[in-house]
This record gives sequence, C-alpha cells and structure tokens, in this order.
Amino acid sequence: MTKNIFKGVFLFFLVFVSFSTAFAYCGDSVLKPPQEQCDDGNFVNRDGCDSYCKIEDMTPPTLSSSSPVNGTTGIPTDIHSISLLFSEALDPKTVNTNTIQLKYGGEALSIAVSLKEDGKTVLISPRQSLFSEKKHSLYTQGVADASGNQQTIPIIILFTTAKAVDREPPPVVLDPPPGKYNVGQVITMTAYLDKRVFINNIDPTAKIYYTLNGLAPTKESPIYKKPFTLRSNTTVKYFSEDSAGNTTAASIVRYTFGCPDLANAKTISSYPSCKIKECIFGFSLFSNTCIAQLDAKSMSADPFASAVTAPLLPSSTPLFINSKPAIRFTDQHQGTLTRPIIFQDVVRGTTVNFVSGTKIATADHKPFVGYVTPPENLYSKDFPIHFGYTFKSIFSFFAPDKTVLFFDPFYQITLPITDIFEDQAPITVFSYNPSLEKYTPFPDDRVAIDWDKRTIRISSDHSDYFFVAQPGAGFNQVYFQDTIGHWAQNYAELLYRKGIVKGKAKGIFSPEDKLTRAEFVKIVLAALGATIPREDEVQESLFADVPLDAWYAPYIQKAASLKLIQGYSNRTFKPDAPINRAEAIKMAVTAFGFKIDALSELPVSRPFPDIESNAWYTPSVLFVIKNDLLAAPRDRRTGIPGKIFSPGRPITRAEMAELTIKALGFKASLE
Repeated sequence: MTKNIFKGVFLFFLVFVSFSTAFAYCGDSVLKPPQEQCDDGNFVNRDGCDSYCKIEDMTPPTLSSSSPVNGTTGIPTDIHSISLLFSEALDPKTVNTNTIQLKYGGEALSIAVSLKEDGKTVLISPRQSLFSEKKHSLYTQGVADASGNQQTIPIIILFTTAKAVDREPPPVVLDPPPGKYNVGQVITMTAYLDKRVFINNIDPTAKIYYTLNGLAPTKESPIYKKPFTLRSNTTVKYFSEDSAGNTTAASIVRYTFGCPDLANAKTISSYPSCKIKECIFGFSLFSNTCIAQLDAKSMSADPFASAVTAPLLPSSTPLFINSKPAIRFTDQHQGTLTRPIIFQDVVRGTTVNFVSGTKIATADHKPFVGYVTPPENLYSKDFPIHFGYTFKSIFSFFAPDKTVLFFDPFYQITLPITDIFEDQAPITVFSYNPSLEKYTPFPDDRVAIDWDKRTIRISSDHSDYFFVAQPGAGFNQVYFQDTIGHWAQNYAELLYRKGIVKGKAKGIFSPEDKLTRAEFVKIVLAALGATIPREDEVQESLFADVPLDAWYAPYIQKAASLKLIQGYSNRTFKPDAPINRAEAIKMAVTAFGFKIDALSELPVSRPFPDIESNAWYTPSVLFVIKNDLLAAPRDRRTGIPGKIFSPGRPITRAEMAELTIKALGFKASLE
C-alpha cells in the first residue's frame, strides 16, 4: 500500500509539473498564453494579481484594408469618400491632413479627414474633383494608436481615375496681366483644364481664338500659338474651346502704354519717346533729367553740381581726379573715354582706373550719358550672411541711380588692405546678386592681392557689388545642415540666431515641411517678443478644439488677446490644420502692425493671375508683394520665384522664414 501511495504522489507531481509548464500562476489565478506573469511589472492592474495581465502594446497601427485598394483603376473623378481601415483604434489627435494626404503630381489636394466611431476607420473626402485619367496617391504617415505608437513607415496607395465628363470650358490666363505699362510686353496666353491654375493643369489641346484689331473673335480668328509682343495701346479679345467642345464667353482686356513718371518733370513728350520737355520750377533740364538749381552755398554739397566733365580731347596722359565727387559724361562723349582716368577717393582709399578708349554703355547697349561717382561703402547688416566668411570690406560701384554700366575693356578698382584684415590669411572677392541673394566668387585672374603694398586690385567689366572676405568662424558657422545650398538658408539661420526657432531637431530645419496654424502662431509671437502665459495661467480655452493641456494653448490665448487671430464661426481654431500662404500673410501683417493702403490705392493690375481682386486676403497679399516681403513659391533648386502666387497653398517652413525675416527688417526700416 505504501508503494501505491508513493506511486500516486509521483503521478500527481508529474501532472503538476506538466500543468505548470502550460499555464502560469498569478496568485490563485491561472494565466493563459500569451499573457505574462504579473511579477515582471508589466501588467494592467497594479493592485496585485487579481486580474489577468496584458502584454504592453509596442507596435504602431497598420493598414488592414482600403477602399479603393492599391492599384485600382477607373475611380470616378467625383468620388465622395475614400476609406482606410486600420488594425486598431487610433489617437484622434493624429488623424488630420498633416498625417493623411491626397496628392496628384506632387501637389497636395484639398481634403477633409474624419475618424468613424469605431476608432479604426478613417474617411477622406476630396473637396474638389480629381484629375481625369490620372494617377493619384493617398499617403499616410504619423498616425498613432491609443498607446501612442506612431506610424513611421509611410503607407502609399495608388489609384487611377476614370475619364471624366468634361463640362467645364478652359479658362485662359494672360501673362503679364492686362494693365498699363511703359515698355513693350511679351504676352503669353495659357488655357487650363479648369479653374485650378498651376502648371500640371494646363490644357494643351485647347484652342484660344483672339483678335487685336478690336473685332469680336470668332472661330475664323487667329488661333494663339506663340507669345506676341505689344508696344502700343491694344484691346485683346479672346475665347477658348477645349477638345470636348466647351467654349468660354468672349473676354475683352486692354493693354495701355504710357510714359513713366519722371522726377520733377513738368511736360514730357508723347510715348514712346518720353523725353522731358520742361522741368518744374526750381529744376533745370540736363540729359533728360531734371536737376535742382542750387545756390552758391549749396553747390559744393551736391556731387553733380561740382562734378568734373570727362575730357573730350584725346591724350595719353592720365587724368587724376581726387578733388571732385563725380565725373560727368555728355552726349558728345558717345560713351567713350579719350584719355586714361584715375578716379581717387582720398577718404576711403579706393581708386578706379579707366584706360584710354574705354567704352561705357548701359544694358541696352546705348552709350552712357550721366555721372559716375566713387565706390560706395556698404554695411554687412544689410546683406545676408555668407557662411564660412567674414566680410572685411563691402562696397558697390554703380551710376548714382543704380543703373548697371558695362565697360570695355575692364576697369580696375584698387583698395587698401587695412588693419581689420587678418595678416596673410586668404582673401576672396565676391560679387552679389540682390534678386537671388547669391554670392559669386570673382575668377582668380580678376583679383590681385599684393601683401607687400597691402592692396587688392579687382578687374570687372560691369557695375557690381563687391564683397571682400576672409575665412570666418563663430557667427558664420552653419547650424541647420539640411538648408545648405537651399535658397532659404540665410532666412532659416537668422531665425535661429534671433531665437525665434530651434528647428525640428538639432541641426534640422526641414525647409520644405508645412506649418500648422498653431506652429505659425508660436513663431509670430516669438518674432514679436511677446510674453507667453504659463500653462497654469490658461484657465479657459477660447476655442472648442484647443484643449487646455495642449502645448499650443498658451500661444493661441496670447494671440487671441492681441487680436491676431479670430478662429472660425463654429468657435474652432483648427490648430493642427496646415496654414496656407494667404492666412500666414494676413496674420503676419496684422501682428507687425503694418498699415495697409486702401485697396483702391494699391496697384490696379494684379501682379499674379491667381490673386482674386476682392478676396478677404487681397489687401494683405498685395501689401506683401508690393514691399517684397514674400516671393511667389520658389524653385527648390534655384530659388527663382514662379509666376503663380498660390495664396491657398500651404506655406512651407522656408517661406515662413522668408516672410518673418523680411517683415522684421521692414518693420525696423519704418521705425
């Protein structure tokens, strides 16, 4: 019997071991796989082992299905809803148009995004018709589940639309727009598939019938094929027709031409000669310019009144000019120097050398008539940073009205190496293009450095800005590595140095990323130096979609108190929505307190064809364009602005930087 008892105990032990291998114990409860034991601290109920433990969620949500599915063709262009089903419930705060986008040709389309009650299904509703027979992409990255696990690998769903029934006539945009001009204009006419005016939406099959003789256009009229030039008052009448037979109504526009406003002129000859016939009282006519008549006391203070006239008689002996502030060239000179001239500025120490026979002409190849003054000293604060260099001397050499002059052969500018230069350190001379804000080094054979005589000699064939620099450090070191070579590099670096932005990560600015409305509010307030309330000071939210615990709540409250923002009629602010260029401009103009002229006082002709004449944003946008505070969207590689202003397009961080820095500079110039 003892033997049987021992045998039973042994069998019970085997069963126990087998059972405990398949199941884990938690107190007096049994945990079934894949649940963990509570003793590792990874359990939901932390008051003991009175409930089953759950494995912690460490994985981001994945896409279970979509409608349409990837690769689908024949999707209607007027589709009302696209759905995405995720593997688990999502954090509603991460479901927005930043994390989910619908694109065509790289351009984000306007959509509405919502999350259904199941927490897993996202609905995307296009706010516009899709493009006919084109491939579109649905892109999602950054959505997170309820545990905060964020999707890092993008999901891209491609689908192709069906052929749409075309019922919309092709609108036509003229560039430059109709208006008044004082020089001839090359007119381009472009037809678009619909009202969305951008390069990917041009209708290449549309026909534009037009007339320039005042007659109504018909299908017997000329068809526009290439740009044409207008130099006199002309009425352009036109209509367009697409391949589906949709025809626009006839449009009538007018281009007028007249003389520009010439300073202090009383009467001017008719266009196109535009010669001054008579000056107003107190001014005398000289070389088609009205010059003030000065009394004897002020004559010496005017460089033009005391200028020396360049010699007309030929000679091989150089003429030294060091006591006169300007050289005068008349019609008789025909833009040619008859003898060598050495033009010295004793105060600044610069010398300009012209050899005998030098021809001076304007950009239109006409002989120069007017004045030449010594190089003008400039200041580095007025120019963008040139990273890696420190400017030792900056000056420009132009005609007094900034006209660019061309010299054949080259002239030479000699300047001293002063004590501010680091002895024997390399010296580089740059020219500067203000329209592109770009520095270009002079070729080595046009710059001669003489350390023994401590002089720098520069040879050039045209008027220019000259930047003499040596290797720099400290302030001129680059912080944002991803903006090197980008057109907005200087703007981004200046924002960082002013303490307005820190970047998206250390050394990362992300110039092409979009900004949310909340992010732009924070940047504007930082630019203004506004004092932001502490989080515990924000007791009440002014907008239904701005939680008190959100990082942006104090900034939005401050902006509202300053009347920089108003929100929407439904008491929302949409802090996570991308801010478009028009909204950003309106907020910036308001924040900096710029006084906008009455709309009637702004330019009559729209500078860009996609700016509506009576939209809510028009006064602010025209003010910004007029004062060069923000260019049209630029080419990412070259930085050259396009011909469309795109007020409704989301503003990029690069464009934000340009607008903010230029607005700060403009405000300072008004004070």
